[in-house]
Amino acid sequence: GFDPFAGGICRGLVASALGRSYLGVDIRPEQVDANESHGAKGARWVSANAATFSPPPSDFVFSCPPYGSLEVYSDDPRDLSTMAWDEFGQSYSAAIGRSVDALRPDRFAAFLVGNYKERGVLRDLASLTVEAFGRAGADLYADMVYVQPVGSAALRAAASFPTNRRPMPRHQMLLVFVKGDRKCAAKYVTEQAAS
Repeated sequence: GFDPFAGGICRGLVASALGRSYLGVDIRPEQVDANESHGAKGARWVSANAATFSPPPSDFVFSCPPYGSLEVYSDDPRDLSTMAWDEFGQSYSAAIGRSVDALRPDRFAAFLVGNYKERGVLRDLASLTVEAFGRAGADLYADMVYVQPVGSAALRAAASFPTNRRPMPRHQMLLVFVKGDRKCAAKYVTEQAAS
């Protein structure tokens, strides 16, 4: 599988444990070095800009992209976490386009995303993701809601809701896309699961 926004080791480690190949891209060389140091069999990472990187052909594209500048990971101006929303959207969409180009026909892609607040404005990352995949030639196949534990959200909401009247989101969306024929893609996944 190919992961254009690898970040830490998690997805590569899971792919390795399942006996699957994994290629993750992260713009930060120090993150790539840290991931590689774990020696996850079948998983590798490269330091590159996902918006300009040309991935090899892949049977699955999956990621959990950065949520804009919610967490800034570096001072590299090519890092999505340093970009204003418009520039973020262009670079993010370019990375998705390159990923879909590398995705073999009749295959799935999956992104875990959530809308987020940035300087008081709600950013619709879910819609941006659907639009970018659609322009690249992959249709939205399914969406699932991932509900996060409530934890201290109720306490934080109690303190902030009276002044800003904004609810505390506690979910993300798993968006699944298909490039090509959905029945052939499903058949491929079934065959791979059996092997």
